Amino acid sequence: MFSVTQTDNVLDYKIKRFTNAKNKDYLEAVNIYLTYTPPALRTDTNQIAYWLEQLKNDNERIMYVLGYYLNNRVVGFCQFMYLKSKKIIIVDYMAIDKSYRKLGAFYQFIDLIQEFIEKNRLAYDYLITEIGFLSHNNEPCAESKALIRLLKASGLGTLCGSYFQPQLDTDNFESSMKAQLFIYSQNGLKEIKKSTYLFIIESIYFDHYLEWYIPFQTENEKKQYKQHLTKLLKKIENATHAQINIDFSSNEGLIQKKQILSIGISPHLGTISTIVSFILLIIIFAIVLKITELTSIELILVFLVCLFCVFSVLTLINCKAHKTLKLITGMIKMFFGKLK
Repeated sequence: MFSVTQTDNVLDYKIKRFTNAKNKDYLEAVNIYLTYTPPALRTDTNQIAYWLEQLKNDNERIMYVLGYYLNNRVVGFCQFMYLKSKKIIIVDYMAIDKSYRKLGAFYQFIDLIQEFIEKNRLAYDYLITEIGFLSHNNEPCAESKALIRLLKASGLGTLCGSYFQPQLDTDNFESSMKAQLFIYSQNGLKEIKKSTYLFIIESIYFDHYLEWYIPFQTENEKKQYKQHLTKLLKKIENATHAQINIDFSSNEGLIQKKQILSIGISPHLGTISTIVSFILLIIIFAIVLKITELTSIELILVFLVCLFCVFSVLTLINCKAHKTLKLITGMIKMFFGKLK
């Protein structure tokens, strides 16, 4: 997200791919990943470093590790795997430093990742990510629910079928859990066939998970892990219907509407907040006009700054507002240049 600092400088968000595990920025990004990723969902960073070197130019499995920057400071981490022949992108991790999770930073990160994928011409049919429930019942924990809301607001849909996250490594026993898959499809699918669903899961399990641990397991461990994945796949197959719906509803699929209302978010809050915000904007601008003598350019700048404040608030309620905020910030930057 673009915004303005107290020193009148535009905040510049960008992403950068890491290809060297010894890179200082990479190490900072990994530290953010370690800080904000629960242990039950965490992959050994030595393994990430290994594959970072091995898969940066592979013809079939290409791993991407990205740093998320704010004014050249690392504030986030993203890792995803591209299965070229399967045309599937599997997003493993996204983490943003808690200090910078405001004004739609998550949605800006999503936009930058999408631009990165398009710029690098990664042809794909499905972009997939999994959310572990981190609980011992059939409902995701509070942290997982929050992430689900962000993913749904970003345009991903819930694959409404049975899914389980496999165990991570040989000793992370808490990592095997019920989970949910989320999907983004460029052709806007609302449902997929059972065979497609199983194809996606088989690709995740055997082209990603199984292949990932081969260099780090003994022969016996490899055999046991393959059996573990095969058992999970069979369990999912037996529980899967002929068609799998993709849920894009505003109630976050697994989260009931009453749960959203119970935390004080009204369905009409976005509209009411917009009206109130613009009324306040007009009042503030009118006061500024009355008590100051500014040039035309300065008046326009004041108006843009007021707009910026309005849309900064709206990004907390409506993820679409951040694109307008980005446009406003660019205009402010241009006028700052004229005032210098």
